[in-house]
Amino acid sequence: MVFLTGYSGAGKSTIAKALSEKLSSAVVIEGDTLRQQFKDDLAHGNRGAETNMDRLIAYSLLLFKTNQHVISAFVAPRADLREKVKEAMTREGCRYIEVFLNTPIEECEKRDPKELYRKMRRGEDIRLAGLNESYDEPQNPDLICNTAIEAVEDVVSRILEKIAESPFR
Repeated sequence: MVFLTGYSGAGKSTIAKALSEKLSSAVVIEGDTLRQQFKDDLAHGNRGAETNMDRLIAYSLLLFKTNQHVISAFVAPRADLREKVKEAMTREGCRYIEVFLNTPIEECEKRDPKELYRKMRRGEDIRLAGLNESYDEPQNPDLICNTAIEAVEDVVSRILEKIAESPFR
């Protein structure tokens, strides 16, 4: 499992899609897509994060057991929940690579692909990690990348190098 984490707009989905094109039998799971599969029944931000991580674990383990590589793209604002995913996956023999997209929040807000920052600034009830919700920056990720200064292809190459150090089963 390659677990991409960072602020909204950091490039998680873009990197995940580009990486999936380089790996055979890879499945991308995005936070918003997973929520939609369950009729978006969870609150955004820290409030719904725990249930969403439980769903990610269950779905990822099913994919892993059918020899699929999992690329997850989640804000995953809490360190304890990222650790829970890591422990569950590694307990089942899955290699877990955490990639922190440490892109400055100012850059993420400029990109604003889902217009979440704009909506929050207008006063809508939008929960954004790093602004009005907490975000525990990863303390020991396998890779740290900054998509404000690194091209998508360069980030993908760095992830592939990390995978090659100890290949997936």
